[in-house]
Amino acid sequence: MTTATQILNQAKKWLGYSEANGKFKIILDVYNSYKPLARGYVIKTSDEWCDAFVSACAIACGAVDIIGTEVGVPRHVDIFKKKGIWLGRVKPQPGDVIVFDWDGNGSGDHIGYVYSVDGNYIITIEGNYNEEVAKRTITYNHPVILGYARPKYAKEEVEDKQTKTSEKPSTPSNKKSDLEL
Repeated sequence: MTTATQILNQAKKWLGYSEANGKFKIILDVYNSYKPLARGYVIKTSDEWCDAFVSACAIACGAVDIIGTEVGVPRHVDIFKKKGIWLGRVKPQPGDVIVFDWDGNGSGDHIGYVYSVDGNYIITIEGNYNEEVAKRTITYNHPVILGYARPKYAKEEVEDKQTKTSEKPSTPSNKKSDLEL
């Protein structure tokens, strides 16, 4: 099962892919290679591709079951709601999907991933942000944010240093026990 870190690592690999350098086509190809295509729609290079980026990350990481695929942001929000992962306007976590509503009409217009959270600020990675995969810094509760979805990622493996040190075998002492004296 996929972790949030795996999704974010995939998103980072595509930073700088843009319309200008043509590399964004790789993302579209990943999306178009997945069958069945959402609504049977093949995304074209002339289309907006932010949601193809979110979907391609899910495809590349084997996380379609927890994120879904789509190239229409409002429809992807519907998928999130059906999966029970739509949270609305809450404080996000890394790996959450962020949905923007530029015109304030209650419908999603743009989408990406939350990369990090620091106090009230978040850094996102978005496809088709100024026609490239790029990072954005914004307050987590900015008025243009419609809300967040939290995919049901696998739990991250965390090293427990205290457990590791307590499990280390003790080093032999050069001191002789009372029995050896």
